[in-house]
Amino acid sequence: MSDGPKKPTCYMCPHDFRYTDAIPMRRQGVMMRMDERYCLGGKRARLFKKRDPSIYTPSWCPKRKIPCELRIYTFKSSDDWWLHISLEHSIGQFLPPDGHRHALASEAVTGLSPREFWRRLDQEAYYDFLEITLKPHDVVEIDDGLNPAFFCYADGGFRMLYGFDAAAARRCVLERR
Repeated sequence: MSDGPKKPTCYMCPHDFRYTDAIPMRRQGVMMRMDERYCLGGKRARLFKKRDPSIYTPSWCPKRKIPCELRIYTFKSSDDWWLHISLEHSIGQFLPPDGHRHALASEAVTGLSPREFWRRLDQEAYYDFLEITLKPHDVVEIDDGLNPAFFCYADGGFRMLYGFDAAAARRCVLERR
């Protein structure tokens, strides 16, 4: 398997803030001083300590969800499933699913982060630690609040998905027959 999901970082986070003014100033309930790094994600700004990781997201990040949310998306109808399988067969290779043909099938919580889930797939089958049954081309989302990861179950294994539209999939309604 490839490296899988990357460890989340504060890079490009809108709440990561470095105070650069020479004059100290009170902002979001904290006196900010020059060259100190703050997280503005909560009600109060929080100073990054020296022991906090310099690149990766600290454990106290207000955006982090503990435990992670687990969502399963499946085809919203048998017609969508048939169209996808037909296209995949005519192309002759794996076709990544999109969110417009999927709908939310179930939600749960899990103690696994996306990275831990990917690593455990190397050692054991998914149903041993998730206690769910997946159909081919189902999409598993593990949302840690920082960077949700999507995995497609296909050909008896998992593939990482990039660009899966989860918002569109949540808007779709699952057709029951």
